[in-house]
Amino acid sequence: MKALLHTETYQIYTNEEDDIVIQDNFPESAVVFAIYEGKLAVVKQFRSGIGTATVELPGCGVEENETEIEAAKRELLEETGLIAGHIQYLGRSIPQPYFSNHVCHLFFATISDRTTKSEEMEVVLVPLEQVEDHIRTGKWQHSELVHAYSLAKLNGLL
Repeated sequence: MKALLHTETYQIYTNEEDDIVIQDNFPESAVVFAIYEGKLAVVKQFRSGIGTATVELPGCGVEENETEIEAAKRELLEETGLIAGHIQYLGRSIPQPYFSNHVCHLFFATISDRTTKSEEMEVVLVPLEQVEDHIRTGKWQHSELVHAYSLAKLNGLL
């Protein structure tokens, strides 16, 4: 393999077939499909990879010495000000296994309380009856959101 870039968090190289491969030193993240007062909590964030804002579930990378569920609860609170009451694991998503080792853990949560959020991020509460339509029409395309929605629906949580 030929190294192209090496940082504290990533190594980018080409493999034997000359494909680009991204090796993430912290490859796990967690997102939360959080329901608050009958609405789904989503965040809008600009993503430089596609040059536009996306609608996503609150989430983050799993830090060293932190479990996936701890990361999910922490980031839900930091990004939205929402405190998870009941939270359960839905499964995991491997969004781009053809060139990355990244794994995302998906959680479903109902909210027990709300505080003042600590991050400057646009939080939107979307009525559940609109979520499926946003996915069906392509208004929402983020793979982790769609995957978490599908698992929540298939498991009878919605």
